[in-house]
Amino acid sequence: LPAAIGLGPGAESRAPMAIATAAGMFSSTMLTLLFVPVFYILVDDLGDFVKRSSHRLFGGEPRGSDRGLETAGASAAASASAKEG
Repeated sequence: LPAAIGLGPGAESRAPMAIATAAGMFSSTMLTLLFVPVFYILVDDLGDFVKRSSHRLFGGEPRGSDRGLETAGASAAASASAKEG
């Protein structure tokens, strides 16, 4: 950062490269820490919206819903009680 400020002999020739380096580090940090997670959340929410909308339009039960798990649990309980009796 001191090179970007331009202190010392010959600093006028090193200052543009120092400014470009500092700006690159700042922009890559912001991209990594802010924009990528926000973009991921937006795309994930869009995917959920499309799934909900398609199930509303075309009917049917979404995959992984509780309805399928309840029937699997009920059949497992029924087979366990049948073995006991």
